[in-house]
Amino acid sequence: MRGSIFLRFFTVIGCALLVMMLCSFGFIYALVYNDSVESQRSELEGACGILASQYADNFEPAASATVPIEIRTSMYSMSATLGARFFITNTSGGTMMCTEAYPCTHVYSTIDREILSFAKADGQYTEIGHLDGLYSATFFTCARPIYYNGECVAYIFASKSTESIDSLVSDLGRAFVTVLVIALLIASSLLYVLTYRLTLPIRRLTGAAKKLAKGDFSSRVTVKGHNEISQLSETFNTMADSLESLEKMRSDFVANVSHELKTPMTSISGFVDGILDGTIPAEKHSYYLSIVSSETKRLARLVKTLLYLSKIEAGEEKANFSDFNYADVLTEVIISLEPRLSEKNLNINGLEWDNVIMTCADRDMIYQVTYNLVENAIKYSPDGETITFSFSLRGGKHYISVRNNGAGISQEDCKHIFERFYKADKSRGLDSKSTGLGLYLVHTLLKIHGQTISVTSDGKNFAEFTFTLEAV
Repeated sequence: MRGSIFLRFFTVIGCALLVMMLCSFGFIYALVYNDSVESQRSELEGACGILASQYADNFEPAASATVPIEIRTSMYSMSATLGARFFITNTSGGTMMCTEAYPCTHVYSTIDREILSFAKADGQYTEIGHLDGLYSATFFTCARPIYYNGECVAYIFASKSTESIDSLVSDLGRAFVTVLVIALLIASSLLYVLTYRLTLPIRRLTGAAKKLAKGDFSSRVTVKGHNEISQLSETFNTMADSLESLEKMRSDFVANVSHELKTPMTSISGFVDGILDGTIPAEKHSYYLSIVSSETKRLARLVKTLLYLSKIEAGEEKANFSDFNYADVLTEVIISLEPRLSEKNLNINGLEWDNVIMTCADRDMIYQVTYNLVENAIKYSPDGETITFSFSLRGGKHYISVRNNGAGISQEDCKHIFERFYKADKSRGLDSKSTGLGLYLVHTLLKIHGQTISVTSDGKNFAEFTFTLEAV
């Protein structure tokens, strides 16, 4: 995780700051160096100018090879004050007088004529170097020609070691390196702490994700703050909740399917074995074979419904929308269930056979929704009771209700009634032919249409299902 985006980000920031510090140091170094050089140049050039003027004022042509005593005094005084070497040469470059103790390097050396030519041509000569090999170390040297009556009679030189400049720059460099090292240590410590704190939620997310990958769907991360990481943590927790819910649904689905298949299969197997081994007498064969046939059909219905639901949930079963009169669909359902209505002597209330309830939906799917709801109402209505239909139009939607009298649905069961394989309490769950998929299928088909369904009940005397259809 140290190589995360946060670490890379702060590494880039750190490198940028380091480059800025180096550039700043380079600028300061150049500024200090140039200022020191300029200050030293100004000192030496000013001293050379003063001495050249004094020399010209005290020059005696008859004694041109001798340096006046006044000039000697001034040279020694300036040498002591400025910490520089002063010497005078003749026009050939030979040293006439030097402030260094005798014998000095100037006595045995002659200044290069090219240097003298530069000084004479430009009025002065300045360099940082070894003065054509005269010095073994680096010196700052200034030179001026001395004129008497318009004629160059000598040259005054001033040389000062650059050791003070080098020492200043060296001290500056050491100070910068020290500050840089301290700054890097502090920055590194802060960067480590900051990176650790910033990447801690990511590490927690990674750990939780690894647990999730191993099947531990209870893994969650703590959400703190309102930044992108907290949003990611919330999204992760939501995903974990969904996966846990899906895992529970999968587990319940397997258990429920196993139970729903096991019960009829056990009955079928027991009755068939009883017929084959003679346990069930011949005169009872027809009766038990009819039960086997009923259970077989129940299995076929269950498998067919499961396959249909599987196609819907996989997106293979698409809704084919068209305009039609829902009253016609309801009429067809009532006619198809007429035998069962008559068997229980049930009455139908609220139907206006000339109703026009125009909607846009998949006709076959809405037929299945209506069939399941009406069949459910018939199943749980006591003999001689009434099934009531009601219709209303609000906000561009048709609200269609199917109400049956008899045993109601508890409030707790109402919360789960549309879940797959869910069966209400025992008062409504004694029908062994129920699979717990009918209302789930209704809910799923309506969801495909973007519609809703709800249930209300007092828990004792009635149950009413209300769903919506788009009005056209």
